[in-house]
Order: sequence, then structure tokens, then C-alpha cells
Amino acid sequence: MSDSVSHEAVVMGRRPRDHWSRLYIISTIAFISSCAFSAASFALCGPSLALFLSGFFFITPLLPPLMLTQSTWKRRLLVAGCALDGVAFIWLLSAFAPDITLLQWLRCYLILIGYSTMLAGVATALLRLKLAEYFASAITIICSLAWLTWPVWLSPYLTGPHADSIVAWLVWVHPLFAINGVLAHLGAWSHLPIAYQQLTTLGQDIPYTFPASIWPTVVSHIVLGIVLMFIASKTSKSQHRISDVDI
Repeated sequence: MSDSVSHEAVVMGRRPRDHWSRLYIISTIAFISSCAFSAASFALCGPSLALFLSGFFFITPLLPPLMLTQSTWKRRLLVAGCALDGVAFIWLLSAFAPDITLLQWLRCYLILIGYSTMLAGVATALLRLKLAEYFASAITIICSLAWLTWPVWLSPYLTGPHADSIVAWLVWVHPLFAINGVLAHLGAWSHLPIAYQQLTTLGQDIPYTFPASIWPTVVSHIVLGIVLMFIASKTSKSQHRISDVDI
């Protein structure tokens, strides 16, 4: 059939309208969930650096499993967009505070878009490896949290003459450091008491500077996500051709 969605609906015993209803429900859940978590952070922390950093830890476990409930690219991207917009909407409220401008919000929003694109790319690529949706989501979440938290678990092992250069490269494309660079006037997260006493040696034993621009972070994550999506789509088309030949 020319309409793949209708064909899938027939195979699964569902009408196309059921698929659209499910899409709207999942998209609403994605937006409300991310919005609710971010709103709780806003209530606790106010318009602060913690509000923006926490958004990445909210969207990481939400976006992959919700996005993979959908079977087409357009639907997946819509769900992913709803999830990240729920975080960005609460961030926008902080732009009414005197310490954060609308331009700073926009730059942080672009960083979140880049990171979300990477999440979507990794999840769909893993799905094309014949993993179940929950396994693909779980691996994506674990890998993404490992990437976000490397300043905590990796910093004790960054020693030797090349430690500074390794940290410089990792910081250059890291979304949380890019966010902190945009909001540098609110302080550095590594200088918080809990950070330098218990979490990381960055800024103490290992010096670093915030990225001078958001674009290395944004572009690197978007490119990685798009490349993985492209590979996944090519794999999917090849599998459909093989299935058609078998039939």
C-alpha cells in the first residue's frame, strides 16, 4: 500500500484514527510530564542555573521511551518536540526575571534542541538493531546520563599530562557546560559546595573554561542525531525491500 500508516493499522487491527488519537495522547503526556518536572524545579530553585541544568535530567528519561511508542519519523519527532518544549516553556518563565534575558533563554533552548536530537538519533538507531523499545530506551538513557555526568564519575581518573587537553575537548561540546557558559553570571556549578566537596575535581585539580560559543555543542549533537536517524532510516528501507521480496 502507498499509505504505510494505513497498512500498519490494518495489520495491527486498528483504524488510522486510533493511531492519531494515540499520538495526541502521547504528545500531551510528553509535554505535561516534562513541564511538570521543570515546574517543580522552578518552584524549588526559582530562575536559577539549577533550573536549566535539571531540565536535561528530566528530558533524558522521558523522551526516548515516549518517542519510540510511535512508528513513523514525523510522529516520533512530534513527541520529542513536545517533550523538550515542556522544559523550554518553564525555562521561558525565568526570562521574566531580571537575571535572565530572552536571548539567553533562546540560546539555552537551542542547546536543549541539539541534545534532544541526539537522544532521538541514538534511540532510533538502537531500535534498528532489533532491540525492543524498552531496551533501546534504557540503553539511550544510560548512555546519555553517562555523557551528562562524566564530570562526576570521570574526573577522578583524569590525571597525567594530557588531562587538561582531554577536559578541554569534553567541555567544549558538553551541553551542561554550554548552558553554564550562557548563564555564567549565575555562577559555576562546579563551585557549589556539594560539587567541589563531593562530586568533582574540575575547577580545582583540573582547570577548565566554559565554551566560548554554544554552536560546537549544538551542531555536534544535532549532526550526531541526524546521522544516526539517517542510518536508521536507510536500514529500515532495506528491511522493507527484503520483506517485500520475501512476500
